[in-house]
Amino acid sequence: MSFEKLKTILPVPNLAISSDNSSKWSEVENNLGVVLPSDYKELIALYGSGIIGNFIMIYSPFTENENMNFFIQQNLYKDAYLTLKVSFPVDFPYEVFSTNGGILPWGRTENGDTLNWIVDTNQGDWAILVDGGSGDYFEFKGSMTDFLYDVLSGSVVCPIFPNDFPDKDSKITFVGLKD
Repeated sequence: MSFEKLKTILPVPNLAISSDNSSKWSEVENNLGVVLPSDYKELIALYGSGIIGNFIMIYSPFTENENMNFFIQQNLYKDAYLTLKVSFPVDFPYEVFSTNGGILPWGRTENGDTLNWIVDTNQGDWAILVDGGSGDYFEFKGSMTDFLYDVLSGSVVCPIFPNDFPDKDSKITFVGLKD
Protein backbone atom coordinates (compact mmCIF):
# COMPACT_ATOMS: atom_id res chain seq x y z
CA MET A 1 0.00 0.00 0.00
CA SER A 2 1.21 3.43 -0.82
CA PHE A 3 1.72 6.16 1.73
CA GLU A 4 -0.30 8.28 -0.69
CA LYS A 5 -3.38 6.18 0.12
CA LEU A 6 -3.18 7.14 3.81
CA LYS A 7 -2.99 10.82 2.86
CA THR A 8 -6.36 10.51 1.07
CA ILE A 9 -8.14 9.91 4.39
CA LEU A 10 -5.75 11.67 6.77
CA PRO A 11 -5.05 15.21 5.52
CA VAL A 12 -1.50 16.44 6.08
CA PRO A 13 -1.47 19.35 8.56
CA ASN A 14 -0.30 22.77 7.45
CA LEU A 15 2.45 22.68 10.06
CA ALA A 16 4.19 19.51 11.21
CA ILE A 17 5.37 19.76 14.82
CA SER A 18 8.55 17.88 15.77
CA SER A 19 8.83 16.64 12.22
CA ASP A 20 11.64 15.03 10.33
CA ASN A 21 15.05 16.51 10.33
CA SER A 22 16.44 14.22 7.64
CA SER A 23 20.02 14.90 8.62
CA LYS A 24 19.22 13.46 12.06
CA TRP A 25 17.69 10.10 10.99
CA SER A 26 21.08 8.40 10.76
CA GLU A 27 21.83 9.55 14.32
CA VAL A 28 18.45 8.23 15.51
CA GLU A 29 19.01 4.87 13.80
CA ASN A 30 22.59 4.60 15.07
CA ASN A 31 21.32 5.17 18.62
CA LEU A 32 18.71 2.43 18.12
CA GLY A 33 20.97 0.06 16.23
CA VAL A 34 18.37 -0.54 13.50
CA VAL A 35 17.02 1.19 10.40
CA LEU A 36 13.45 2.33 11.02
CA PRO A 37 10.71 1.67 8.46
CA SER A 38 10.65 4.25 5.67
CA ASP A 39 6.90 4.85 6.02
CA TYR A 40 7.40 5.90 9.65
CA LYS A 41 10.12 8.35 8.63
CA GLU A 42 7.90 9.72 5.87
CA LEU A 43 4.97 10.07 8.26
CA ILE A 44 7.11 12.01 10.74
CA ALA A 45 8.39 14.21 7.89
CA LEU A 46 4.87 15.14 6.76
CA TYR A 47 2.81 15.00 9.94
CA GLY A 48 5.29 15.25 12.83
CA SER A 49 4.35 14.14 16.31
CA GLY A 50 0.68 14.28 17.16
CA ILE A 51 -2.67 12.59 17.54
CA ILE A 52 -4.93 11.01 14.93
CA GLY A 53 -8.68 11.19 15.42
CA ASN A 54 -8.26 12.26 19.05
CA PHE A 55 -7.15 8.70 19.78
CA ILE A 56 -3.89 7.45 18.20
CA MET A 57 -0.70 9.25 19.25
CA ILE A 58 2.44 9.01 17.12
CA TYR A 59 5.85 9.32 18.76
CA SER A 60 8.68 11.31 17.21
CA PRO A 61 12.38 11.11 18.01
CA PHE A 62 12.54 14.87 17.37
CA THR A 63 10.15 16.15 20.03
CA GLU A 64 11.10 17.43 23.44
CA ASN A 65 7.63 16.54 24.74
CA GLU A 66 8.40 13.61 27.05
CA ASN A 67 4.95 12.11 26.50
CA MET A 68 5.52 11.95 22.75
CA ASN A 69 9.29 11.38 22.52
CA PHE A 70 10.09 8.10 20.77
CA PHE A 71 13.17 7.32 22.89
CA ILE A 72 11.67 8.23 26.26
CA GLN A 73 8.48 6.28 25.59
CA GLN A 74 10.42 3.28 24.25
CA ASN A 75 12.45 3.08 27.46
CA LEU A 76 9.42 3.50 29.73
CA TYR A 77 7.45 0.83 27.86
CA LYS A 78 10.39 -1.59 27.77
CA ASP A 79 10.97 -1.27 31.53
CA ALA A 80 7.28 -1.72 32.35
CA TYR A 81 6.81 -4.62 29.94
CA LEU A 82 9.86 -6.51 31.20
CA THR A 83 8.80 -6.00 34.82
CA LEU A 84 5.33 -7.39 34.08
CA LYS A 85 6.81 -10.24 32.01
CA VAL A 86 8.71 -11.51 35.06
CA SER A 87 5.52 -11.79 37.13
CA PHE A 88 3.08 -12.71 34.35
CA PRO A 89 5.02 -14.46 31.57
CA VAL A 90 1.89 -15.94 29.96
CA ASP A 91 0.31 -12.49 29.58
CA PHE A 92 3.52 -10.89 28.30
CA PRO A 93 4.93 -13.43 25.83
CA TYR A 94 6.85 -11.09 23.52
CA GLU A 95 10.49 -10.18 23.65
CA VAL A 96 11.38 -6.51 23.53
CA PHE A 97 13.62 -4.71 21.11
CA SER A 98 16.71 -4.91 20.74
CA THR A 99 16.07 -8.63 20.47
CA ASN A 100 15.23 -9.57 16.87
CA GLY A 101 11.50 -10.26 16.85
CA GLY A 102 11.10 -7.97 19.84
CA ILE A 103 8.52 -5.23 20.11
CA LEU A 104 9.33 -1.54 19.70
CA PRO A 105 6.67 1.12 20.42
CA TRP A 106 5.89 3.84 17.87
CA GLY A 107 2.74 5.20 19.48
CA ARG A 108 -0.13 4.69 21.89
CA THR A 109 -3.83 5.34 22.21
CA GLU A 110 -5.83 7.53 24.55
CA ASN A 111 -6.92 4.28 26.25
CA GLY A 112 -3.31 3.39 27.05
CA ASP A 113 -2.87 0.72 24.36
CA THR A 114 0.68 0.61 23.01
CA LEU A 115 1.30 0.47 19.27
CA ASN A 116 4.42 -1.52 18.46
CA TRP A 117 6.42 -2.85 15.60
CA ILE A 118 7.54 -6.45 15.79
CA VAL A 119 11.10 -5.84 14.63
CA ASP A 120 12.44 -8.22 12.01
CA THR A 121 16.00 -7.28 11.17
CA ASN A 122 16.37 -10.30 8.87
CA GLN A 123 13.57 -9.49 6.43
CA GLY A 124 12.75 -5.86 7.15
CA ASP A 125 9.01 -6.60 7.10
CA TRP A 126 7.90 -5.38 10.47
CA ALA A 127 4.42 -6.36 11.63
CA ILE A 128 2.30 -4.25 13.97
CA LEU A 129 1.32 -5.37 17.46
CA VAL A 130 -1.29 -3.52 19.49
CA ASP A 131 -0.76 -4.21 23.19
CA GLY A 132 -3.97 -3.60 25.10
CA GLY A 133 -2.35 -4.56 28.41
CA SER A 134 -3.14 -7.57 30.57
CA GLY A 135 -2.41 -10.05 27.79
CA ASP A 136 -4.67 -8.51 25.13
CA TYR A 137 -2.93 -8.27 21.74
CA PHE A 138 -3.83 -7.66 18.12
CA GLU A 139 -1.28 -8.46 15.43
CA PHE A 140 -1.43 -6.86 11.98
CA LYS A 141 0.71 -8.18 9.13
CA GLY A 142 1.69 -5.02 7.31
CA SER A 143 3.37 -1.66 7.68
CA MET A 144 2.46 1.12 10.09
CA THR A 145 0.83 3.15 7.33
CA ASP A 146 -1.08 0.07 6.11
CA PHE A 147 -2.33 -0.43 9.66
CA LEU A 148 -3.35 3.21 10.05
CA TYR A 149 -5.11 3.28 6.69
CA ASP A 150 -6.93 0.00 7.28
CA VAL A 151 -8.08 0.97 10.78
CA LEU A 152 -9.05 4.53 9.85
CA SER A 153 -10.90 3.42 6.71
CA GLY A 154 -12.73 0.70 8.64
CA SER A 155 -11.44 -2.13 6.46
CA VAL A 156 -9.79 -3.67 9.54
CA VAL A 157 -11.30 -3.64 13.00
CA CYS A 158 -8.83 -3.73 15.86
CA PRO A 159 -10.75 -5.53 18.64
CA ILE A 160 -8.71 -3.71 21.28
CA PHE A 161 -9.91 -0.29 20.11
CA PRO A 162 -13.31 1.04 21.17
CA ASN A 163 -16.23 0.27 18.86
CA ASP A 164 -16.73 3.97 18.12
CA PHE A 165 -13.22 4.47 16.74
CA PRO A 166 -12.90 5.77 14.20
CA ASP A 167 -15.97 7.97 14.43
CA LYS A 168 -17.83 7.31 11.18
CA ASP A 169 -19.60 10.68 11.41
CA SER A 170 -16.49 12.84 11.72
CA LYS A 171 -13.63 13.65 9.40
CA ILE A 172 -10.38 12.09 10.62
CA THR A 173 -7.79 14.70 11.54
CA PHE A 174 -4.19 14.84 12.65
CA VAL A 175 -3.36 17.39 15.33
CA GLY A 176 0.27 18.14 16.08
CA LEU A 177 1.23 18.24 19.75
CA LYS A 178 3.57 21.03 20.81
CA ASP A 179 6.91 20.42 22.46
